[in-house]
Amino acid sequence: MKKRLFVLLLAVVLLLSAGCSQTKVDTVETQTVAKQLDIWHYLGNKGQQEELNAVVEEYNQSQSENHANLIYIPFDDMLKKISAAIVEDTLPDIVIIAVSDHAYYASTGIFADLTDKFDTSGYYADSIASCTYNGRLYGVPFGANCLALFYNTRMLEQAGLQPPETWDELRGAARILTNDGVYGFGFSNIQSEEGTFNDLVMIYAAGADETHLDNEAGISAYSFVRDLMDDGSMSVNVINATQAEIMEQFGREELAMMINGSWQVPVLQLDFPDTPYNVALLPKGKQRASVLGGENYAVIAGKNEDGALDFIRYVTGKQTLHSLMSNFGYISADKAVAETQFLQDPKMQMFVQQMEFARVRGPNAEWLAISKAISGSFTDVITRKVSPEQAAKEAQNIIDALP
Repeated sequence: MKKRLFVLLLAVVLLLSAGCSQTKVDTVETQTVAKQLDIWHYLGNKGQQEELNAVVEEYNQSQSENHANLIYIPFDDMLKKISAAIVEDTLPDIVIIAVSDHAYYASTGIFADLTDKFDTSGYYADSIASCTYNGRLYGVPFGANCLALFYNTRMLEQAGLQPPETWDELRGAARILTNDGVYGFGFSNIQSEEGTFNDLVMIYAAGADETHLDNEAGISAYSFVRDLMDDGSMSVNVINATQAEIMEQFGREELAMMINGSWQVPVLQLDFPDTPYNVALLPKGKQRASVLGGENYAVIAGKNEDGALDFIRYVTGKQTLHSLMSNFGYISADKAVAETQFLQDPKMQMFVQQMEFARVRGPNAEWLAISKAISGSFTDVITRKVSPEQAAKEAQNIIDALP
């Protein structure tokens, strides 16, 4: 009897153990393990980082296939980091990269071809051009911005002036507004892409472009800047000033007018709430013009391409995109979304209007060298090292010698 009872109990234990083991196996077999989705970016503004982090967290909670992971790389280190990662085979799944740098890295073959994989209809043409190389789509716009004219409303009113519409009006107003430690006009010409970004306003408005400078239109762009210097309306220190530093000078009312970007509006409101200002379209040279800024998403070829596209489609959904771009102080590259942004903010609405005239830099795989030639040549004109004619010629020679 005892033997039979022991055998029965042993059979029950074995049965229960087998059942537990089977349950454990079933759990493992049905469990979904999210794929890591690393995203490099250089967006260092605290508020922007918080907004981006919130959207990434929303994405992670919305699905279980991928787990997006933001990794911040300082702006000055980003290009070096990407170049090193190409050699070491440690690239992430997505990079958020400056529009001006996109073509170079697309030319290296590290970006996945997204042609026919993402709907770009309804986007600003120049935003899509910034993601395009040799007729193929190698990215998706993250967000856009552009440059416009900021002006101190009190100073202009006291001088009996209206916001200038043309270069001649800008030059005349800048002369009148220059007095008592206040310069009439300023823009960043620091020796980097930041400076070139501003220089191109003059080049495009003159009717020239970044690879054709040694002509009447290109020379007129340099001449306009030299005229401002000869009038004493602009400080030579613009060659050392970042866009943020130009903004601070304007906020302290040391500048009556400046060229700057949409991202400065929330900063001015926070740091210089008592400075009276407004925003206008950039004055016309031969034509209206601005310069396209912002970033693009690029998917790294051979990594988690499907997951990367899933993430990008999520964050470019119209509702999410509207919220993210508006909180960033950016303009959506999707025109339908842009038209619904900042409806109660006349200053930011002006940037949405200015986007219609914003041109892409390049795209060109040799952009870094082109950019250096442009910012250097404008510095030479501002410091009176060379004439406008000589500056145009020297920059053209450098550009013509590129591959």
